[in-house]
Amino acid sequence: MPSSLSGRTIKLVASVLLIVIFSGVLYLSVAPSMQPPNLTVTPYVKPQIMAATYKMYANPNFDNGFMWLSRTVFKNDGKGPIYDLTVSYKITITGFNPFDWSTPNIYEAVVPGETVVDLFYPTFPSSILDLTTTSPSQLSVQWSYKSGFFGSTQTGVKTANFDTLARNEIVYTSLAKEEFTGTWDDEWDNAWALAAWVTPNEPVLRDFVGHYVSGFTPETDDIVTQLWMKAWQAMDQYGIKYQFTPDSPWDQQNYYQVTQTIKFPKDVIQSKSGTCIELTLLMASIVSAYSLQVYVFLLPGHAIPVVQLPQSKQYLPIESTAIGNNPWFDGKNLPLVRTPQDAIKVAVTEVQNALKTNQHTAIDVNANWKAGVIPAL
Repeated sequence: MPSSLSGRTIKLVASVLLIVIFSGVLYLSVAPSMQPPNLTVTPYVKPQIMAATYKMYANPNFDNGFMWLSRTVFKNDGKGPIYDLTVSYKITITGFNPFDWSTPNIYEAVVPGETVVDLFYPTFPSSILDLTTTSPSQLSVQWSYKSGFFGSTQTGVKTANFDTLARNEIVYTSLAKEEFTGTWDDEWDNAWALAAWVTPNEPVLRDFVGHYVSGFTPETDDIVTQLWMKAWQAMDQYGIKYQFTPDSPWDQQNYYQVTQTIKFPKDVIQSKSGTCIELTLLMASIVSAYSLQVYVFLLPGHAIPVVQLPQSKQYLPIESTAIGNNPWFDGKNLPLVRTPQDAIKVAVTEVQNALKTNQHTAIDVNANWKAGVIPAL
C-alpha cells in the first residue's frame, strides 16, 4: 500500500510539473502578443518630381532604385508585435485628375525593435506632360495593422507636400539639402535626365531631318562628319537663333536646387530659337535619328553636343550656339565662326580646356536610354 501510494504521488507531481512547464511556455509565447506595440511612421518625400522623366518613377530598377517618390519608415518601438502591416499611397496634383490609392504592400509581422522601409514608385499617365507650370502636389500614405492576441486593427494616415515640375522643367540635383556639398558632381546629380529631352522619334523632329538632313548612310567617320556639319548648317539656314536666358542655373549664386525650363527639340524648331542646352539637345536628336552615339557635354555656363565617329571611335564636338551671328562669343577670345568647320574647331578648344578642370560632365545619351531614361516625346 505505501509503495502504491508513493507511485501515484510521483505521477501526480509529474503531471503538475508538466502543467506548470506547459503554462510557462504558453505564457512566454503568448505574453508578448498581449503587449501593446508602438508604431512610429516617418515619410520622406522628394521635394520635386520631373514630368519629363515620368516614365522612370515606376521603375524600381532604374538607378539602383533611387527614383522612389516616397520612402516611409515604419518602426515598432513598443513591446508587442504588429501583424499584417498594410501600406498604400495616393497622389494629389493641383489641376490634375485625381489618382487612386496604390496597390498595397503587406508585411506579415513587425516584431518589437524592427524597422520596415517602404518605397513608393508611382505610375504616372502620359497626360502628366500636359502640365505647363509647376503644380503643388501632396502625397498621402495610409497604413493599417493588427495587434494583440485578439487582433485589434489600427489605422493611420500622414501627408507630405512636394512639387510636380512642368513638362519642360528639370531640377539639376536630387540630393537632400543635408547631403548637398556644393561640388560640381552634386550640382549636376540629375544631369542624366537630359537624355529624356533627346527625342529622335518625335514627328516634328523627324520631319525636320527628312527635309533638311536627309540622304546620309552614316557608316564611316567621313560621312558622319558630313552629317554632323549638315545638321549645323540646317539649323543655321532654317533661321534658328541662339537665345540667351538670364535665369539660367549657371547665373545664380548660393543656390541649392535649381530648376531650369528647357524646350524640347520640336519647340526649338517651331520657335526658331534655343538656349545653348536646347540647341545641343536639338543637334543630339538630329543625329540620334540616324542611330549614332551622342553625348551632351556640360561645362560651367555652357553645353556642347558631341557625336562619336563609328570607325575611329573619336569624339567630335561642335559649337551649336554659333549660328545666326551669335553674340555669345563676344569677349570670350574665341575665333569668329562662319562655317561648321569653324564651329568644330571652337568646340574642340572648349572641350579640351574643360577637361583640364574638374567641372565638366559628359552625358552618354544612348547609355542612359539603355538604362531606362525614356525620351519624353
